[in-house]
Amino acid sequence: MRKKLLFSFILLLAVSFTTAVAQITVTGNVTSAEDGETIPGASVTVRGTTIGTVTDFEGNYSIEVPSEESILVFSFVGMISSEVMVGEQRTIDVELESDVVGLDEIVVTGYSIRTRSEPTGAISRIVGDDFRETLVQSPDQALQGRMSGVMVSHASGQPGSGLLVQVRGRGSISAGSSPIYIIDGIQVRTDYTSAVVPDNALASISADDIESIEVLKDASATALYGAQGANGVVLITTRQARKGETVYNVSTQFGINEQPAHIDVMDGPTWTETMIQGYVNYFVDRGEDPDVRRQMAIDRYGDPATAPTYDWQDAMFRAGALRKINFSASSGFDDTRIYISGSYDYEEGPVLASDFNRFQFRSNIDHSFSDRFTVATRLSASTSTSNGLREGSANILSPFHGGLTQRPIDAIYTEDGGYNHNDFIRVNLVQLLNENIRQAKTKQFRGSVTGVYELSDNISFRSLWGIDYRTVRDRTYTSALLPRYADRGGSLDERFREAVSFNTNQIIEFRETFNVHSVNLLGGFEYRQNDRESFRASGQQFPNPIFTQLDLAAEETGISGRTSHSRFAGFFARADYVFDRKYYVTANVRYDGSSRFGSQNRWGLFYSGAVAWELTQEPFMQQFEFINQLKLRTSFGITGNSSISDFAPLSLFGSGGTYEGATGLRPSGLGNDLLTWEEARTLDIGFEYAVLNNRIFGSVNWFNQRNRNLLLNAWLPTDSGFSSITRNSGVVENVGWEVDLGVRWLSTDNFSWNTNFNFTYQENEIIELVDGQDILGSSVRVGYPLNIRWHMEYAGINPADGRVFWYDTDGHLTYRRTSSEYQHVGNYRPDFFGGLTNRFDYGNFSLTAFFQYEYGRGTYNSTIGRRMQSVRTERQLLSRVAELAWQEPGDMTEIPRHYIASSFPGSSSHYNSSLFWRDASYIRLKEVRLNYSLPTQWIQGYNISSVRTFVQARNLVTWTNYPYGDPEIVGVATGDYPQSRQITLGLNLQF
Repeated sequence: MRKKLLFSFILLLAVSFTTAVAQITVTGNVTSAEDGETIPGASVTVRGTTIGTVTDFEGNYSIEVPSEESILVFSFVGMISSEVMVGEQRTIDVELESDVVGLDEIVVTGYSIRTRSEPTGAISRIVGDDFRETLVQSPDQALQGRMSGVMVSHASGQPGSGLLVQVRGRGSISAGSSPIYIIDGIQVRTDYTSAVVPDNALASISADDIESIEVLKDASATALYGAQGANGVVLITTRQARKGETVYNVSTQFGINEQPAHIDVMDGPTWTETMIQGYVNYFVDRGEDPDVRRQMAIDRYGDPATAPTYDWQDAMFRAGALRKINFSASSGFDDTRIYISGSYDYEEGPVLASDFNRFQFRSNIDHSFSDRFTVATRLSASTSTSNGLREGSANILSPFHGGLTQRPIDAIYTEDGGYNHNDFIRVNLVQLLNENIRQAKTKQFRGSVTGVYELSDNISFRSLWGIDYRTVRDRTYTSALLPRYADRGGSLDERFREAVSFNTNQIIEFRETFNVHSVNLLGGFEYRQNDRESFRASGQQFPNPIFTQLDLAAEETGISGRTSHSRFAGFFARADYVFDRKYYVTANVRYDGSSRFGSQNRWGLFYSGAVAWELTQEPFMQQFEFINQLKLRTSFGITGNSSISDFAPLSLFGSGGTYEGATGLRPSGLGNDLLTWEEARTLDIGFEYAVLNNRIFGSVNWFNQRNRNLLLNAWLPTDSGFSSITRNSGVVENVGWEVDLGVRWLSTDNFSWNTNFNFTYQENEIIELVDGQDILGSSVRVGYPLNIRWHMEYAGINPADGRVFWYDTDGHLTYRRTSSEYQHVGNYRPDFFGGLTNRFDYGNFSLTAFFQYEYGRGTYNSTIGRRMQSVRTERQLLSRVAELAWQEPGDMTEIPRHYIASSFPGSSSHYNSSLFWRDASYIRLKEVRLNYSLPTQWIQGYNISSVRTFVQARNLVTWTNYPYGDPEIVGVATGDYPQSRQITLGLNLQF
């Protein structure tokens, strides 16, 4: 027994001695590589373990590691992490490089690539890691709420639809106001899309393939694009392989797509009683017996006690499916880098008959033939199909108008299971969605070849040749199974559109640094050609609903075609000068010509100049150690806008009908040889900053942009034979503030918290219109912003009799509404907007929450707001109408008493008034995402480098006082497809 105890004791001592020997103590000091200062509070951990410590006030540390194979990880907020293997070292001193808020990261600017610290213009940037694998279908969705000065709004919730993007406001009245998009050097056309489904030309690029997106905002940044840069420039760079790495990545996610909430509407009994009251009130005002009229109303609408309720929203809406699969492979060799990817996306809309699917393939290859000559190819192909719905109009064929306003007492199906039709239901919306077709099929190819030849160590020549090719086939089929269209025997309308854009640029660049001076000179030539063709054919009387090809139509109902062509050419140059990394000067000039303008004014000169001062490089700033960056900058320049019709300056002829079988022509448009560019003159003042070891960083900008020589229609006397002519006249001004703020709150061994916030405030005003006019149309007025609502101001209800009041222009109450008393009641444009992102990392978990907001914008909802609050339409009503309508003398409310006519005796109709204008300000939890990465020891031996699972949601919660559904829909909300809530589960594998 004693021997066993002695043996056990000796064994325990041996183990203890061995363990003591295995523990290795490592000490050292952590300093900044930039200034040599010690870094207190830096984190020192052993990779793959929970062993760790932090440096003391003098930057010193001491840590015990398990073995010589241990790897120490040194990290600090605002610094680039460093890893060192212990080996035989017992003292390890480390210098951490400053990650000065990305100042040395690469950004793409006008036709070149520079570090972020060099540009003097206003540039916003997001990297692909910020939105990769999120629920965005296109790059424009990724911009929303993430950049100051860039307002992105959904015009439709249709899967695959495009967005409205404006950089620093809207400066044009009639010409285009969207920025230009350049993907890997190729300018992408976004204006020739489907005519039946609100699709998106940018949906051909997968968000998983994007390396970065830069938005050029001020004249210094955009002037090199000259006549194309007045509305801002969006530069999209796709991913490429990194040298020395071979990486395979597979990600997939599945989920649901659902409407956030149904519109709160009346049930059958409540609706019937409300309609009866409106009927009785109308005839009582005309002296008739209320009991007699109530019985007549019951005969017309039914008895409230027995009225049924049918939920049309529930029948049309559903929980749609979401699927997304992406694969990529990249490998970097000494001379060649290859990146290829493929993806499949499917989104089933939350409304019947709406969905979007896309297949996409990309190949990015870079090859160096020698030390001086490199060729890069960027090729992508995609095909997508979008099935959509009629929306955006007060049309009974729209599920968002005719469907929402369908009476609750009307059955959806008959007793035998068929679709119900009666005298009031002119078309059953559920049947229409199931039987009809509204479809767009898009095929797109985009490719470029870029050659770069280094003529010397500081002179290079770059040649790019690119093409953007897209076809869209629209197909609209109306089934003969719908009784409304039975006499047509089914009808089919098909359109085929083809758009081809070719562009090339040839650039020579000189870069030299000597002593404290740095010079960069760039010059080049660019040519772009756009061609588009379309044809359309339609027919009806098909033999059977399952045969829907045009050649089977018994009756041809129409055929048409069109061809359009435009060309652009430009010469440009840029000069950059930097002195001692303190003073920056940039000058741009561009001379552009366009076939879209008159023969007398096709060429325009555009230019900009900018200066910047990096104060932290000055000796007098060294005493302020807490300031890591303070860069002041200002710029001024002129850019242009050519986003008008290809034929705007030309005198046009159109069809004059036929005579004895021959086609005739007639003049259809009056030309203008003097038509020329719109101009945007922009002054920008701002600064960039970073303080407290780069924990807090960001930028502040103020801008003033005046758009001149607007492309407007000037009215002509009718005896001229024409109604208008396009001329250059008018001025619109945009003034605003932009604020970007980033905070690195906390960073420890296992936890970090980072915040990014942006804020934009803008004012817009029309300064001048054509021919000295003060008013153009109904809502364009000198002295007011663009996108305003003009109405007589609603004053409420007279509590004595339930009639409607208005305010006249003098502020007096009146029962009569006249157009001469209309006033400015609100703006469709927000006063300010922006976004807030918080990211939390704890161990292997990370949580990201992204909020997007707009404040001060209103919406006039014509469907839910107006038609669903008035019994005169004899359609479905909001529940609130029964609760808030005036009933008896003394009631204080905003909704008049129920009335089947448009107006009460002695007063005007409230049907068109500011009553239906509502504040649409909101804060939305746009995205929330939770990631979990499996520990590396769990996947060792499976040839897998990382496994990440995640759950994410989009449009999860919205805080708003807007009562009529989605507050983000821009403009007059009439039958619009609202945005949906999306939730998915996902998995990412990297090999």
